[in-house]
Amino acid sequence: MKPQNFKWEVRKRLEEIERCLYWKGGVQRSNLMNIFGISPQQASSDFALYQELAPDNVLFNQSLKRYEPSGNFKPAFFTPDITNYFQWTDQLASVTATIPSPLRPTDSSTLKQLINAIHREGSVEIHYQSMSSPKPSKRRLTPHTLVFDGYRYHVRGYCHLRGDFRDFVLGRVTKVINPGEPGQKKDMDDAWNTKIILRLCPHPDLTAEQQKVIERDFGMENGELQLRVRQAMLIYMLVQLRLDRFSEMRTPAEQQIVLANTEILEYLSNN
Repeated sequence: MKPQNFKWEVRKRLEEIERCLYWKGGVQRSNLMNIFGISPQQASSDFALYQELAPDNVLFNQSLKRYEPSGNFKPAFFTPDITNYFQWTDQLASVTATIPSPLRPTDSSTLKQLINAIHREGSVEIHYQSMSSPKPSKRRLTPHTLVFDGYRYHVRGYCHLRGDFRDFVLGRVTKVINPGEPGQKKDMDDAWNTKIILRLCPHPDLTAEQQKVIERDFGMENGELQLRVRQAMLIYMLVQLRLDRFSEMRTPAEQQIVLANTEILEYLSNN
């Protein structure tokens, strides 16, 4: 029987098995039971069905009591790419419309290895082509989070070479090899774990009527909107909101909003 001929709920459970195998490197009956609210017997039946349909894809790890992908694993129920992964982890809504933008593609094998490293809390060696160096550099990275800044994808983690936490554009990671032991983990990433409050208000040089419509448009209360953002993602947020170094060069009608707590811009300039 072809995959598309299964009932919707059966196919979704088979897809879940396969996504866990591919992205996380393993899956247990409890994963299906918790997500779909099914019995242990139904979960066992779903795994048996998947093994029947894709016998070369999965092995059972007796010591860990979980199913893991074989060396010959080939997805049969989904196409692995970064959009699929974000949809699977509920980062995107099911009904959306997106303005086309030049999002750079990411090699699925590279992405898989980085995601596997995140889930196992380990490190990998990456070859990275930065814009500040004419040639790629090799470094060990302990990744902890994938980040979408509205324009491109980054992986954030601990750079063993520099000895600090950094962002790496996924499209500039040219190779991922040699899984290894972790460096500092996510809970040590102060910039990631620190939240900053952005206080947005209408541009003061707009008319009173214009300021009122901006307040309504942005959902402000008492003339202000507060947004909590991770310190590590602050610069991306400010760029999206056009609260960048060019904001003072725009007319009030173009700029529309400003920062009430301008000390954030001073903080950025000093760091």
